[in-house]
Amino acid sequence: MIREENPPFGYWTKKVAQTLLDIMEPVLKKHQLTVDHWQVLNSMPLDDKTNINELLDLLENKGWIDKNNSYEEQTDTLKLTKKGEAAKTTIFNEIHETRKKLFTNISREDFEISLQVMKQIIENKKELHEENDMNE
Repeated sequence: MIREENPPFGYWTKKVAQTLLDIMEPVLKKHQLTVDHWQVLNSMPLDDKTNINELLDLLENKGWIDKNNSYEEQTDTLKLTKKGEAAKTTIFNEIHETRKKLFTNISREDFEISLQVMKQIIENKKELHEENDMNE
């Protein structure tokens, strides 16, 4: 068992998450987007079950989608316009460059270990939840 540090692991996890959001915010603000908008835009195409009317209106107003012509029935997805793809690429590259600076002096190995630790914590939580369900 790992001894809990002071401040605890959760504190540092939250600080890192907030740091990532903080570095993205100026880039997104420049494009009049929120983190939620970016998460959806970055995961395009979307399936038709996604309830994102506000985001769709925003993207359409920017010319990044055409709600009347962007839906592809065969694949059940919403497509970006050329202008939308260009904007997504620009924003992605700006965020990527900022993140590269944030991860300076962190080896690939250390980064991979950090990811594995976080994934294992999530997996442990799932197993704990399943154990609790079986005990009820």
